[in-house]
Amino acid sequence: MTGIVRIEQPVERIERFHSLQGGQYWRANEAIAEENIAASEVLLIESLRWVDNKLHTVILRTHPSKHGQHIRFEYTDESGRTCGTTRSFTQHRFLFDDFVNKFTFAADSKEVRESEVQACQQLAQKLTVELSEAMTNPERMKEIIAERLEKEQTEKSENKLNTLPATIDQYTNLATGPLENTLTSGVNEESIKGMMEAARHGHKLAVIQSEWLQGKNNEITRAVQAVVPYYQEMAAAQLAAFEESRENVESLMKGIASLDLFIGKDVVVNTIIKGNSAPSDIPLTFVQKKLLMDEELAVYLDLGDWFDFTKADLFDQALQKHPGLIEQIFPTQRCVLVMAVTRRHVNYQDPWEAAAKDFQNRCVFLLVRDGENIYQVCSPVESHLGAHTLFPERDEQDALFRGFDGSRITFRDVAYTDRLRAHEKMALHYKRFLILCCGLDQRERLFGEFYDRSSNINFISMDFQEKYCRFIHDADGTGLLSDPEADTRPSLESYIKQANQHLRSGSRVFCEWRQVVNPVTAPGAAKDDSGNGYRGHSFTVDFVKSRSTSVAYQKNEEIYVDVPVVQHTYSRNAKSDKREFNAKVCLSKFRTSDSLGYLCLDTVKSADLEYYIHNRRIRANHLYYIRLFKELAALLKLEETHEEQYRSKMLAALNAGNIGDENDRVAAVDKTIQTWRCANRGASLQSGLEDEKQWKALLAMMDLIAWRGHASIPQIECYCEQLGNSPLRLVVMPNGKLGLYVAPRAEERNDAAEKHKWAIRVVLSLTRTGVKEVSRSWALVNELSVSECTLKEWPLVDEWKGLKSVFESYDRKLKALADIELGRETLKRLNPSNQEGLSELAELWINAFEEMNFYRPTGGIVQKPVMMIPIGLIVDREEWSYLYLGTRGSAVEYIYQNLNDKALKARVAHRLISNYEVKEGKLDNLANKKTSLGLFCTKQRPDMAPFSADRNIETYGPDFGVNHAVLTHMVSFKSQIALIQQEADRGLHRRFTIASNLVSSAGELLIDQLLGDAARDADEPVDILEVVINPAPTGEPGAKLKKNGETFWHKHWCDLCKPGTEESLALSHIHAPDHVITRTSFSSKEDAILFVLKTMPQARKYEKDFFRDNDFDVPDGIIERWIDR
Repeated sequence: MTGIVRIEQPVERIERFHSLQGGQYWRANEAIAEENIAASEVLLIESLRWVDNKLHTVILRTHPSKHGQHIRFEYTDESGRTCGTTRSFTQHRFLFDDFVNKFTFAADSKEVRESEVQACQQLAQKLTVELSEAMTNPERMKEIIAERLEKEQTEKSENKLNTLPATIDQYTNLATGPLENTLTSGVNEESIKGMMEAARHGHKLAVIQSEWLQGKNNEITRAVQAVVPYYQEMAAAQLAAFEESRENVESLMKGIASLDLFIGKDVVVNTIIKGNSAPSDIPLTFVQKKLLMDEELAVYLDLGDWFDFTKADLFDQALQKHPGLIEQIFPTQRCVLVMAVTRRHVNYQDPWEAAAKDFQNRCVFLLVRDGENIYQVCSPVESHLGAHTLFPERDEQDALFRGFDGSRITFRDVAYTDRLRAHEKMALHYKRFLILCCGLDQRERLFGEFYDRSSNINFISMDFQEKYCRFIHDADGTGLLSDPEADTRPSLESYIKQANQHLRSGSRVFCEWRQVVNPVTAPGAAKDDSGNGYRGHSFTVDFVKSRSTSVAYQKNEEIYVDVPVVQHTYSRNAKSDKREFNAKVCLSKFRTSDSLGYLCLDTVKSADLEYYIHNRRIRANHLYYIRLFKELAALLKLEETHEEQYRSKMLAALNAGNIGDENDRVAAVDKTIQTWRCANRGASLQSGLEDEKQWKALLAMMDLIAWRGHASIPQIECYCEQLGNSPLRLVVMPNGKLGLYVAPRAEERNDAAEKHKWAIRVVLSLTRTGVKEVSRSWALVNELSVSECTLKEWPLVDEWKGLKSVFESYDRKLKALADIELGRETLKRLNPSNQEGLSELAELWINAFEEMNFYRPTGGIVQKPVMMIPIGLIVDREEWSYLYLGTRGSAVEYIYQNLNDKALKARVAHRLISNYEVKEGKLDNLANKKTSLGLFCTKQRPDMAPFSADRNIETYGPDFGVNHAVLTHMVSFKSQIALIQQEADRGLHRRFTIASNLVSSAGELLIDQLLGDAARDADEPVDILEVVINPAPTGEPGAKLKKNGETFWHKHWCDLCKPGTEESLALSHIHAPDHVITRTSFSSKEDAILFVLKTMPQARKYEKDFFRDNDFDVPDGIIERWIDR
C-alpha cells in the first residue's frame, strides 16, 4: 500500500431551463434566412399550440421593424439554390423541437426593445431638427440647393447654365424690379433672353427647395410611424400572456352552450302532423344531405320565383294533404334530416331587405318523422343555422388536413395545429346536433319508443348509435340513397337538347306559351314594351291554354307551330269584340328563357319525365322545367294507356309471324310508331290501325325494322362495293322504304365556299336477288333523327354525323356557285368601250325603275334600283352571303355618263327626272355627279337582274380587315379582293370564293380588266424600304432624333419610294446604330400597300405629330411612310 488516499471530486452537471409562456421574448441564435430573421433578433411569443397535452408549435410575432411590410430578401433552399423573394410577415411558426434549437430566452428583452424604440425616436428628432434649421436659416437652405445643383451638373454636364451666376443676378434684379428701371436700363433682345434665363433659374431653385422640404417631411413621417409597431407589440404581449386563461374560459362557455341545447333553451318544436308512432323495432335514421323545401314541394305544387320563407305554410299544408310528399322526403318511418327553404336568390328589390330575407331563406331546421308524426325543430346555434349536412361527409375530415396543392398536412407541419382547431370546431358543430337530439328524446320523446330506456345507455355513445341508429350517406354518394341511374341517364340539359334536336316538320311539340312567345318569335301575339317592363315585352292576345301540344310545320326554311289565342278589341261606341285565331310562333327563332319554352315529343316518354321530376339532384333547377314536365308526364301517361291496346295488336302481329328476335320486338314496335307518327304529322296511333292502308304500311315498316332490313345488310354492303361508295348508315325512312347513306367519292364532292358536308342518300328496294336503287339525293347525316329508324351504322359515319352547312341544301349551294359565274358577262357590259352592253343595261335600268316607282310602294320618295353583280361567296361562321360588285344609288349616273347613245340617254334622263317634283339641277347632277362602283354583301338576289327593285333590301360591307383610312388607298378591285381574301384566311370559320371565270389561268384577277378602267392600271412601280430598329444592349429604345436627342419610339416601319432611292434616306432624321433595312420592289403602289398590310396588320399611314409630339415630316424622296402601331 502506498498510503495515498485517492479523493475523486464528483462531477457537477449544470443545465439551463426556462419554461415557455406566451408573452415572453426569445432571441434567435443565428440568422434564419427563409423567415427573414436576423441573428440575435429578439421576438415575442404570440401563441403556443398544444396537441395531446404536448407543445407542438410556437408562433412568434414578426419584429416590429418588419411587421406587415413587403420586404425582398434572399435565402438558400434545401437543394442549395439561392432564391430571391418578396414577402410580408406578421408571424413566424416553428415546431417545438426546431424552436428550442434555434432560439434562447432573452432576459434583456425589455432593454433591447427600449433601445430600439429610442433609436426610432432619435432618428425622428434628428430629422425634425434638420428641417427646422433649413427653414429658419437661409444660408443652410442655400447650401442644400447648391449641393443639389452640383450633383445634377455632375450627372449631366451638358445642362450647364448659359450665363454666369453674376449675370443671372443682374437679370433677376431687372425682371423683379420696377418696370421704369427695366425700361431705362435699356431693353434689347439679349437682355430679354437673359431675363427669361433668370426666370427659369429661379423656378428651378424653387422646385429644388420644394422637393427637399417634401422629401424631409416624408422621412419624418416614416420615422414617426416606425415607432407604432413597437407599441402594438406591447398590446400583443399582454394578450399572449393570458392566452391559456382565455382558451379555458372559451372552452367552458362552449360546454355551457351545449348544455343549453340539451335542456331545450331557445329550441322551438313545431308539430306539423300528429298521429301514431312508428313501430319500436324501426331504428332512428339520420339523413346526411340537406334538403330544400321548394325543391321538394315543386313535385306537388306549381311554384314560382315568389316562393320564400314567408310561404312555408304551403309546405306544412302539402305534408298534411299529400302522403307521397312525406314518403319522398323521409326514407324511413323514424327519421331526422336537415332542411332549408331555398338555395335560390330571391329578388326583393331593396338590398337591405334582400340580405335579411335571404338569410331567413337559408336558415337550416330539423325535420323529424316518427310514424305519422311530423315535427319541425329550430336550433338557436349559429353554426346549425348554416349547416350543409346533418353529419360530416367521409372526405370532410380529410379535407381539413390537405394543403392547397393537395399534399397531406402531417403532425410534422407547422400548419397542423390550425387544421386541428378547425377539426375540433367542426366536431363540436356536429356533436351539438347529437346533444340536441338527445335532449329532444329525453324531454319530448320526439322519436318515439325505439330502445329500452331502462338500460340507461348513453344516447350519444358509439354503442347506442351502432345498435339503434342508421346513418344514410346520401350527400357523398356512398349511402343507400345514391342514384343508380345517374351514370346512365343524360343530364337535364342534355336530355332537353337531345329531345329538341328531333324537331322537324310533323313533330309534336309541347309549349309553355308565355315563355316561347315574344316579339321575335310571334310578332302577331307580342310587342316590345315602350317603358321598362319586367319582361321587356307584353302580349297582345290571351292564350286559350297556358301550355298545350301543337304540330310543327316548315315555312321559309323556319319551323313554326300554331297557338290558339283570343284577341279582344274595344270601342267607345260599340261593344267589345272577341276574335279567336291561331297565332304563328317561330320556334327556330326562340333562344333562351327563365323556364323551358318547349319540348319536342318525338322521343319523349312519361317514364323519362318522371325520373327528372323525382330526381332530387336535378330538382335544384326546378323553376326551369318542372311545371312543364309534370303536366306533360300526365298527358303522355294518358296517351300511353290509351295506346296500349294498339301496341299489343302490333306486338301480336310480330309474334304471329315470328318476325325478328323475341327480346327486340317491343323496341321494334316503339321505333315503328315513332317513325310512322313523324311521317303523319303527329297523328294518333288509333287512326293508323283503323285505316286498312295505314295498317299495311305499319306492318311493312315494322317488318323492315324488326327483321328484313337487318337481313339485307350483306347484300347492301356488296352493292356499296360495286358502287365504289363507303356505306355510312342504313335506315327505315318515314315512307316505309330502306334508305342508305353513303359517302360521296372524291370526284363527287364540291369543296367550294365550304368543305363538302353532304352524303348521298340512296332509296333502296329489296328484291329476291338483292337490292335495287330507286332514287338518290344529297342529304346531311343527322346526329339524331327520330323520323328515320336507324338499323346499322358503319364506323365511317362518325366523320359525317352531325355536320352542319351554312347552305340550306346542296342544291342551294350549287345554285349560289352558278349565280356568281354569271357576273362576268354583266361586268363586260359596264366597260365604257362596250356601248352595246351599256345600252342593254340602260333598258334594264328603265324597266327596274318603272317597276320600283310605278308598281310598288315608294314611301313618298323617288326610288333608284340597286345594281348588284354577283362575283363571289363569303362564308362567316353560320352565315353565307353573295359578294356583289355594284352601287346602291349611283347606277343611273354611271350608265348615263358612260353611254354615247344620245337618244337613249335622253330617255334615261326623262324617266328619272320626270318623277321629281323639283326638277332643277337634276340633269346637271346626272351628268356630273362623281360615281364609283363598290363591293357589298347580302344573301338576297336581284329580282330584276342585274338590278333589284326591292327598296328594303339590306346590304352591308365586306370585312376587309383594315380601317377605312387604309381602304381609301385601295382603288383597284384587285386590291380590295386581296384584302377580303387575306381577312378570310385569318379566321378558322371564314371562307371566301371568287367566281372561277374572274381569275385567269395565271391566277390574276380580271375584274379591273373587264371593267376597262385604265386609271386603275396606271400606277407606277415603287420600292418599299422596310426598317427594323433593334433595341440598345441596355434595353432602351434604339433610335433617337438627330435634331434634339429625344427618343424615337417607332421600331418598325415601311417607306414607299421610287425605285433606286438611297436606303439611307429612311434614317435621314434618326440616329439608330443597330438597324436593318430591306428593299422590295412592286409594280404598283397598291401592291406595295398590300405587302405592308400583310407584314404589319396594324399599320397606319404616318403623319407628323400624329403619334408623338417629337415626330417630324417624312423625308423628301419618301412617298409615304407606314408605321406599325
